[in-house]
Amino acid sequence: MTDRLAGLITAPTTELSRILTRLRALRTWREELAVVAIIGAMSAAAFAAIVLRNGMFTYTLDAPYDHLTVADQILHGNYGINAGEPDAAVSSIFYPFLLAPIVAFGAGMYAPLIVTFPATVAIGLLLCWIADEAAIPFRQLPFPGFVALSCAVILALNLIGLEFTGLEHSLHTALALGSLLGFVRFLRRRVVDWWWLACIVLQPLIRFEGVAFLGVEVCFLLAFRKFRPAAIVIGATVLLLGGYGLFLHTLGLPPIPNSVTGRSRIVADSLGQLITPPSLIAILIANFKGNLFKYGGVLITMMVAGLLAWFAGAHDIRALSRNEIVRGSVVIFVALTSLAQLIGGSLDSYSRYEIYVIALDVAALVIVYREPVERWIRRADLMRCGFMALLIVLTFSGYVRRNLVTPEAAANVYEQQYQLHRLATEFYRGPIATDHLGWVTYRNPYYVLDLFGVGSESARRLRAGALSPAWMDQLTRDHGIGLAMMYPNLDPQVPVSWQPIAELRLIDRAHTVAGPIVTFFAVTPHDRTRILAALRLFGPTLPEGDVLTFLDAKATPELSSK
Repeated sequence: MTDRLAGLITAPTTELSRILTRLRALRTWREELAVVAIIGAMSAAAFAAIVLRNGMFTYTLDAPYDHLTVADQILHGNYGINAGEPDAAVSSIFYPFLLAPIVAFGAGMYAPLIVTFPATVAIGLLLCWIADEAAIPFRQLPFPGFVALSCAVILALNLIGLEFTGLEHSLHTALALGSLLGFVRFLRRRVVDWWWLACIVLQPLIRFEGVAFLGVEVCFLLAFRKFRPAAIVIGATVLLLGGYGLFLHTLGLPPIPNSVTGRSRIVADSLGQLITPPSLIAILIANFKGNLFKYGGVLITMMVAGLLAWFAGAHDIRALSRNEIVRGSVVIFVALTSLAQLIGGSLDSYSRYEIYVIALDVAALVIVYREPVERWIRRADLMRCGFMALLIVLTFSGYVRRNLVTPEAAANVYEQQYQLHRLATEFYRGPIATDHLGWVTYRNPYYVLDLFGVGSESARRLRAGALSPAWMDQLTRDHGIGLAMMYPNLDPQVPVSWQPIAELRLIDRAHTVAGPIVTFFAVTPHDRTRILAALRLFGPTLPEGDVLTFLDAKATPELSSK
């Protein structure tokens, strides 16, 4: 009887002990859980703001709809924009293949968000784990202060703005930080983690900028005599990138996607696609000068200068400690990566290309200057944390603003790109030509000719060697196209035989679209009547942020605006 009573008393006590143990374990993850909660709350707020403004969800850029179109085509056995016509219209190798199975499970246009949100969460967690690996005692911060600083860093790195572009840049940033974490672990423990090698190899498949990143890390592996891991990385990269290039070659395409060569004079010159190319060195110097004086370029330069200043301290090269080797290696690694982005990369297009470098620079500064950071943390109270959070927000105010204008940027896409999609699929219902892809291609059963050449290899070749826009007329006629949707800022000259019918103009500021005006042309006089009929039905359905103006004198005046 006594044993039974003792068992009844012990059972609840044991269960309570287990619960307390679990709670204590959960407490050690308090900061990570807070970061996840903050990112989740900010993402939910941004999503709600977009839907409330537009009445539906849209991304802040039109490019994810190209990836979604390619993902749909992959599921149907084609690689391109139009059924049965291969082309390399997207700049990421792996991203559309990653989206394809998600789309197949019914996610539709939300597939990119299913990738970018977890990637954003991973960025936040990786920053915490990098701080842990560098022995930064950030868990000693007052918890409200940690929350304030986390909010500031998330906004400063444009993580929410990046997430809602719907593109591969959030995943690229997460892989870059994963590589940095693996690199620091390797320097401290001389252990090569398999997931570190995976991060290195995957980066070029997500963004071609990852090639430079990979090269730097392979050099460090070789310098530390880790020949087998270096060989694995090199072999896997050659196999995957070479296999992709061979895949494109079998489709009759260049080995590099058109979206990369079309936007990068450096790549186009290396492939011999410029008509009168300057020297590669001249292109690199011009690109570096242009990037250096942009907002992101100034921040990157200042942070790299701060990292390089570490070498100005007293360091005995003959007797470096393990910690000094770690810091010096991190400085060289991140400085070279940053320099590669400034010289060969881009800092344009809605502050998305350089975020992985900004995140690396911030993490590296904390690693390299651990002692001052640790002293500040030990003295930090809520007021100091709040002041530091404010300082971070002000320093990176340009990127903070990108997060805040997310609903407006998404409204741009809704008011222009989505409306072009509606005109093509619901009103005109026929093949069209355009000089900028986007939503007009997504779930469009009709042929879309990309006159810019990103989504059409024939257009790319003709544009590259053309001295006049006459080639556009012949190509559109060859495809039986009657309606051309053209951005005047991209192609100020069109064939003289084309008749302008109307133009769609954004009332609000153009944050992310290719231009504020799209002009509708009739390719032949025979097409004019059909286009006018479609536009007359289309005009009254436009949202308040648009103005449709008829340029044809015979158009109905009362339908000339909305």
